Amino acid sequence: MAATTRIFEDTYSGGQVVTGFTLTDAGTGYSGVPVVTVASPAVGGEDATGTAVLDGTGLLPLDSITLDSSGSGYIAAPTVTVAAPPSGVTATATAAITAGDPTTYHGDTIALVDFSAHAVAVTIDASTMLGGSNGTEGFQKYTITALEWSLSHSVAITFTGTGVTSAIHLAPSAGKYKSTPITNAATQPGDATNADIVLTPAAACNGFVMLYLQKEAFV
Repeated sequence: MAATTRIFEDTYSGGQVVTGFTLTDAGTGYSGVPVVTVASPAVGGEDATGTAVLDGTGLLPLDSITLDSSGSGYIAAPTVTVAAPPSGVTATATAAITAGDPTTYHGDTIALVDFSAHAVAVTIDASTMLGGSNGTEGFQKYTITALEWSLSHSVAITFTGTGVTSAIHLAPSAGKYKSTPITNAATQPGDATNADIVLTPAAACNGFVMLYLQKEAFV
């Protein structure tokens, strides 16, 4: 039989802000100030905004793009789009963001794993969840802050990264854990094929495990 994993909560905060714009092509043929659109952060956060400045009057190129709002929550430099002129060449630009700092990225995930006569390992991968670290979407590891379970057979919970480290072993029982957070001691991040948490049930296991998780980056 299969196990079912449900994500009940997945939050994110932190990230970077836009610091300015660079014209990569000033364009030609603008008779009025074109609209500048800055792509939204991957998840959460606020959009950065900018205003184009014309290089004089008449059918002209752009002089620059002024940063009006830095936005928030960016994990990679957003795409910048400048509206086309009535005729001529459309201007192009890039955005710069603050240097990445993994300690500014954090979030929480609540995951329920429901076992039904199951004996195959179940994985929960932080890199598939909301947020970002080190300039990419997803996180690199979890800390277990609390657990709830009701199990007919034991379940071993391990972390992965460089090597596999034991997190906690749940005996057949019903219970709750909310004491010292259980931290992943692996030194490198997991990815889509190397999950950050693995739950391995004994044969014919029934029941559930609810995990309260804090998302982190390796620092």
